[in-house]
Order: sequence, then structure tokens, then C-alpha cells
Amino acid sequence: MFYPSTLHGTVIIVCSPHGLTNRIYEAIKSNTRIKQIIFYATNEGRLKPSYLPQAQYFHNGTIITPSEFCKKNFEADGFEVAGVIPHGVEHFGEPKTQNGKIFGYMGGGLARKYPEYGVRAVEKAVAQLNIEFRVIVDRFFRRIIDRNVDRAGFHEKLGYRYPLTLDKVRLRRFAKIVSDAEYELNVVTDEFILDFYRGLNWYLNLSDSEGFGITPLEAMAMGTPVIAPRYPPLTEFLPEWTLWVETTGEIWIEEWWGWLLIQHHHYHEHEMLKTIKRAVEMSDSKYSYLSRKSIEHAKKYDVNKLYVRFLEYV
Repeated sequence: MFYPSTLHGTVIIVCSPHGLTNRIYEAIKSNTRIKQIIFYATNEGRLKPSYLPQAQYFHNGTIITPSEFCKKNFEADGFEVAGVIPHGVEHFGEPKTQNGKIFGYMGGGLARKYPEYGVRAVEKAVAQLNIEFRVIVDRFFRRIIDRNVDRAGFHEKLGYRYPLTLDKVRLRRFAKIVSDAEYELNVVTDEFILDFYRGLNWYLNLSDSEGFGITPLEAMAMGTPVIAPRYPPLTEFLPEWTLWVETTGEIWIEEWWGWLLIQHHHYHEHEMLKTIKRAVEMSDSKYSYLSRKSIEHAKKYDVNKLYVRFLEYV
């Protein structure tokens, strides 16, 4: 339960420039015991010009972003960004010693996390390379996406690029559907998610748009090497030895709920499939080395090291 009147000192709002953030700000701005508001804000692109007047309240706080990519987007829209503090990870696993064919993705319920070229690559990898693919989605966002797609007519706007709604995502047959009840009963614990990462040989990041992209880093912390398209902000914090999928250089823009212009970095399915094949054929010794290196790299993003940096802005 959120009680605005109980807050005092410095308040950090982990957010995006969404209208819901404005509602939180409006609820707390009159509390005289609050001395400072920090917006720890993510975005995946520029704000729509028509939405900018509604986001001006961000000027009344200190803006910190998790990536240089987000910082540049905010600055291009006329906001001053005080600094960049990456998202961090809290739990670390043990190195893995044997390569295998279990791939996974924490895709969630947002349809834009499943670009069509990524979906086709996974389907071909399952058929041709006999990989096992696991993905976690949730029902709550599926309802929102379905309603939004139907209302906004995204079917026509996005064309082939999306499988359109999660109900129609062909990867759904590989999915563990997390229900509303499971969330409410706290079944989806940290251990639930960590077990998912532990059970994978490779984390396959299909998304072609991010504001930061925490799930690849979480996977690395559990000793799971990452396959990901090469674009910012992923290139800011994933190591050079990541199994990168080269992008085409084409950036296409999605209008998201009338307020955000999300940048998508196109990649070809054959590039993703080629990288998956490279992962499958990797020797156990090379795989074990990458697993150890993944944990070492993720420890640079330990929350206990990163989040004390907020004190620099208080």
C-alpha cells in the first residue's frame, strides 16, 4: 500500500515518463517533509512531441538514468540528466561446466519483446538444431497488450514485425505462463526466477529494443552466457565477448501508447540462427570459460556497489 504522507527526506521513483509516474509525483509533491525527488528513469526512445507538455514535471526533480542511451534520449527532449547509474544484480550463482541446448528468455507479456524475426529464428533453431526453448510470460500484461492492440490498430501499423499479441505469439507453446494468482500469492519469488536462469545453458535475448535490459545481466550473474542483438544500450554493459547478433542498421520507430517513440533495431533471423548454432557447437571448455567470465562481469554490477552512488546526488 502506498501512503504518500509517510514519506520524508529523499524519494527515489523508479519509473519511465509514463502518466502513472505523474500520478505518483502529484500524490507526493505537496508533502513538505520530502526534500528531494529523484526520478530513476528509463525510456526506450524519444517522447512524442505532443506528450512533452505532460512530462514537464520531470524538471522538478533530479533525473538519473540507467544507461547513456536513456540519458541521450532525455537530453534530446530538453531534460537535464544528473548522471547514469546502471541497474544492478543481487544474486550470483556458480559457473557451469557443460554446454547444452537449453535456451531461455524472460520475455514478459509485452508483445514488442517478440519481434517476428526473432520468433522465426527460434522456430528454426528448434526444428533444425533440436534446442529446447523456455520463456516466461505473464497474464497481466497480456490483457493490457490485447486491449491496446485492438484499440490502436497496431495490427496494420506493425505489419510483419510482431506476432501482434501474446495469445498469438507462436513461442507461447514454450512458455511458462505466470498467472495473476501466482503473483498475488507470491509464488513468483526471487528463487523462482533464479531457478529459471540456473536451468538454462544460454540466455537468448530476442528483444530489439531496450532502455537498459536487466535480464541478460541477471542471467550472466547465474553463470548463463548471453546471446543478444548488438545495439545500445546492451552494448553499454554487456561484455564484448557476448555472442552478438549483428543488426542491419535499420532503426524503426513504434508509437507506444501515444507517448513514447520506441527505437527498434532490426536484425535478420538468419543472423540470430547462425549465432544460436555457434552456441550449440561450442566446446564444453570454452562454454565453461564463458560461464565463469559471465559471473565475474556481472559482479561489477552488484547492487551493493552501484546503488550507494545515489548518495552522490542527495
